[in-house]
Amino acid sequence: MKISVENQEFILSQGEIKVFSVTVKSQENIELYGKLAGVEGDCLSCHGKDYLGNEFERAVKLSSAEEKTLWFYIKAPYEVGERSVSIMFYNKIKELIYKTEILVKTTETIIGEEQFDDIHSLRRLVWLNSDYAINNEIINPFTPVQISEKKILFLGREMEIEELGMPRALSSYFTQGIKIGKEKTDILSKDIRFEVAGQIFENKFLRLVSQTDKAIIFSENESEDFIWRIQAEAEFDGFISYKMSLTSKKLMNVKDVRLIIPIQEYCREYFMGLDKNGGLFDEHLTWKWNEKKQQDGFWVGNVNAGVRIQFKGDNYRKPLVNIYYAHKPLLLPDSWANKGNGGICYKNGEFIAYTGERTFIPNEEVSFHFTVLITPLKEIELKKQMGMRLYHKLDGQPEEWLKVAKEKQANMINVHHGNDLNPYINYPFFEKDDLKEFVDNAHESEIKVKIYYTIRELTINTPEFFAFRDLGDEIFEKHGEQVEGSFWQSEAKDWIRKNIGSDVIPAWRQVLHGEKYKDEYDSSVITNGCSRLCNFYIESLRSLFVDTNLDGLYIDDVAYDRNTMKRVRKVLDEREGRYIDFHTWNHNFNDLAGNTSCAYLYTELLPYIDKLWIGEGFDYDASFDFWLVEISGIPFGLMSEMLEADWQQANPWKGLVFGMTTRLGWTDEENRADPSNLWSVFDKYELDKSELIGFWDSKNEVECDLPTVKATMYKRGEEKYIALANFSCEDVKTKIRIKGYSEYSLYCPFIERFQDEKILNSEVFLPKGQGLFIVVKK
Repeated sequence: MKISVENQEFILSQGEIKVFSVTVKSQENIELYGKLAGVEGDCLSCHGKDYLGNEFERAVKLSSAEEKTLWFYIKAPYEVGERSVSIMFYNKIKELIYKTEILVKTTETIIGEEQFDDIHSLRRLVWLNSDYAINNEIINPFTPVQISEKKILFLGREMEIEELGMPRALSSYFTQGIKIGKEKTDILSKDIRFEVAGQIFENKFLRLVSQTDKAIIFSENESEDFIWRIQAEAEFDGFISYKMSLTSKKLMNVKDVRLIIPIQEYCREYFMGLDKNGGLFDEHLTWKWNEKKQQDGFWVGNVNAGVRIQFKGDNYRKPLVNIYYAHKPLLLPDSWANKGNGGICYKNGEFIAYTGERTFIPNEEVSFHFTVLITPLKEIELKKQMGMRLYHKLDGQPEEWLKVAKEKQANMINVHHGNDLNPYINYPFFEKDDLKEFVDNAHESEIKVKIYYTIRELTINTPEFFAFRDLGDEIFEKHGEQVEGSFWQSEAKDWIRKNIGSDVIPAWRQVLHGEKYKDEYDSSVITNGCSRLCNFYIESLRSLFVDTNLDGLYIDDVAYDRNTMKRVRKVLDEREGRYIDFHTWNHNFNDLAGNTSCAYLYTELLPYIDKLWIGEGFDYDASFDFWLVEISGIPFGLMSEMLEADWQQANPWKGLVFGMTTRLGWTDEENRADPSNLWSVFDKYELDKSELIGFWDSKNEVECDLPTVKATMYKRGEEKYIALANFSCEDVKTKIRIKGYSEYSLYCPFIERFQDEKILNSEVFLPKGQGLFIVVKK
């Protein structure tokens, strides 16, 4: 074996971290473990903490004559002097097969966190093993989990379990205005049941354990032929994960295993997922597992009470999102999918996940996992939602952004990537000083600044890029066999294959805007959103926000899961007044993306989001129920904005029914998409101080005689305002009535690019897809 160390001697300051590489070449197939002795440090290639904070050890595999680079770090002791450090390599059975020594000299200079300011030093690689913000702290606005007998309570919702450990009741205390009230809405009509072909189970053990951030359920049940074990965790945000195992006592051929979820009628109003676009539920569902589709569950409910159910197996891994899905598709759960025999259907008020006939081997554990998330997730704060007025532009100069934002009264600026302040996608932040100056200038004008930073792709300009490459497929996702690149930007695929390799997945490539980076290209590759890159991301996020005083994040089709999102939220909440807004492209109508509903796909992240931007690739001619479920965010306790682009037109009339506008600056046609006309309406009539009473709310006092015309009322004391929209594809006339008013007038004030001033009678003409803003005068 041939070993080559980058350096045999290091002169370091007290506490200084040094990252270095070791090149290994073997004359035979071998699995290696690298270790250090004599100083604080380790082999980053072989040891660490995963993105959940769990420690791991793994071998580096070498084929005969293959050469690989392993990465190590050392932290200089605070004792001044020299010491010998051993670099050791062990084989698969942990026999020492090679050892070499290096010298570490520690000087009398102390260095601390500031050493990470040097972005080119590679010492940031130690961030891969960070567990920062992995703790049991409760995130606002959520409250600690409480247990009362067999009830588990979290913000605005509760779950009751029955004697076997399964949910007996799932309930919401949210009103139709998405506020927490006193009246409870039951989501289930009966217990959720787990049935194994006629087996009758008796409980042998049931225990609830209370922790600050979650409740844990332990249960063991037994029948004549099976042992059924449950471990479930109900977390403070309403996310409940059931891990169930079924063990047969003998060889058994079973006709069916089923999870039956009975949903009461009120909570079957809307449905999303499993080949059905979000909207009114038609009481029909026949679905089979298919790895070509990123479909593994559904959401069903009403605006104030619903539930998202997801089915998993032990083999679950988070699939890739957006057009990259085919490179890392859903792994079908062996239990639920059962070699194509399993599926999900609906019958007589019950959703049934079934396996079909299968054989159980004696003493073999088969996992039947599922998750439950009760919606809404939190209250809608209209003042906050209507007060977030964003300027978001791809190109141009920061000075111009600030000027336009002030002129149009936007109070937040999103710094996208591809410009002089933030040139490269996701990381690194080479222009941190200029970014801080821009943030300070914006703050002087009472404008907040958020930045594009997520995990999905990573620029090749990352200083750690090739060190990440040396970690195999841990950080960068492998290119799927026989999977083509993105259907746009074919030049990105060609460039990456030529310059980086064919084993990675080509991602976004663009010419940079601005002056400093003008005409340069940024190219990127797809990353693993459930890897140690999440640890690196959290530390870099913390560093960025401390150094620049940024006010939040803009996230675009994120690849990480709820565990990392919780950490992100905790980092941001270290200072009050920071925001996260979240954008997603439309996965629904694209085979490359797995034909999944976006709101379903990202539901588990939504407790930690402040604003949604759902609309890219969406059809704004869609029906009102699709808008409500898939675009508005309202059933989940959020509000959204519309996205306009060259191939589509956002609809301000329909948007206002849901409290939505567009985003200033996104399109070059600023006058067409400029939302400042509606912002002025918000201010003039103080809609942010009003109560939002949607067309879905039984308290709504507006009656229209056409089902395709929808009216939302904004009510502030005795003042009432109506957002009216025609969701049909035809011009219509409709009559409007205000319940409780015998005499009133309907006045439409002039709103630029929205409507002319006029007084209405009870019959209103509405062109297709258009609407009105109406002031009700008694």
